[in-house]
Amino acid sequence: MRERLRDVLGAARTWAATGVLVALLGTVLASPPVIFIGAAIVLVRLLAEIWPRDVLESLEVSHAIQPDRTVVGEEVELTISVWNKTRLPVAWAGATDAVGPGLRMPGAEEGVNSIGVAGPLRPFERLTRHVRMVPMTRGVHDVGPVRLRVAEVFGSHEPSRDPGMEHARVIARPLMAPVVGTLPASAPLAQVRAKRSLFTDPTLFAGTRPFQTGDPVRSIHWRASARAGVLQAKRFEPALSRQAMLVFDVQTIEGAYWLLAYDEPLFEDLCVAALSLARSMVTDATAVGFAAAGFTGTTQRYVFLPPRADWTQVGRIGDALARLGIECSAPLTTLLAWLPRRVTRGSSLVVLTGRSPVSNLAVTRRLQESGFNVHFLVMPPAHEFIAESRVAGMSARPVTVERQREVPRAVVVAAA
Repeated sequence: MRERLRDVLGAARTWAATGVLVALLGTVLASPPVIFIGAAIVLVRLLAEIWPRDVLESLEVSHAIQPDRTVVGEEVELTISVWNKTRLPVAWAGATDAVGPGLRMPGAEEGVNSIGVAGPLRPFERLTRHVRMVPMTRGVHDVGPVRLRVAEVFGSHEPSRDPGMEHARVIARPLMAPVVGTLPASAPLAQVRAKRSLFTDPTLFAGTRPFQTGDPVRSIHWRASARAGVLQAKRFEPALSRQAMLVFDVQTIEGAYWLLAYDEPLFEDLCVAALSLARSMVTDATAVGFAAAGFTGTTQRYVFLPPRADWTQVGRIGDALARLGIECSAPLTTLLAWLPRRVTRGSSLVVLTGRSPVSNLAVTRRLQESGFNVHFLVMPPAHEFIAESRVAGMSARPVTVERQREVPRAVVVAAA
């Protein structure tokens, strides 16, 4: 009985219930003015309920981030817009966007949870706000969902709805730094002579051999043929191998990969070094690809980009690194054993890792026997394992990301 009485009193507090009570009181008292006041209260309340909801359905909201690809620390612009598409004025309307923790306002020490635009709208008027945002960390940063709200004339409540829009998204690539260090001719970033090739380099003369049926006439070495008394053909070295595969070791701590243990600062340094090395390879006219055993928000177990030598490849690798999660999806040995299915023989596999290369000794030997050049670039704190790796016959070199006030200044590759 008390709960029912409480519900009745709660309903009586609303304007509509109050209007009905006033109209009933006027009927009991047989007073037309009181009945009119009660009916006016009910009419105003119905108007305040119906009008905002109809206006709310007719409002259109949009949001976008430009540019949608950037690097950590660079400003982007978030645009939020509300458009009144009806002939009716709106006393107040607003749109609120939820902001991810990786985005901040320029100069702010702490992030914001939401950003919005609000105000009165005339018929067919558009209300727009431009906000400058800065991605502070590498990754894919979402802005959304959007919440659209309007207020009725008397301001007693604010009906709202979810427009069901896709999130605005900005991809923050890791920073790059110049690659410092003198690389020998056998280094993975330099030209490496291929052992086998369908093509030969006419500038690399390698001697002569007996002329065979099917050889072109222009390949005959006439002076050598005159000395030997039989036809001799010119022999050239195979073409230079200009393909390199940058293999990213997602696992940063020794142990079982499924334990999902990781060293976040080391992982971020690996991302900076990987993108910097990729840019250095493309600058050197090397066709570079990218592979990693990690998650990028898809169902694929591996990240794989085939080798390409154009500048857009740097952007593709940057996007892959931005989407790459810190959790490992497979051991590095499994990834290395899988790569020969996708990469041609004679290519250089540049493995960037923060762990000891010795654990990959068996698969490295199989790759080298298959015609691949495998080189390990080891990040600290695994520099202590480089000597052990070289004793085992592996190509391993230390690489370090030098920072100044948390900003990478150089990626230093030490001499062999």
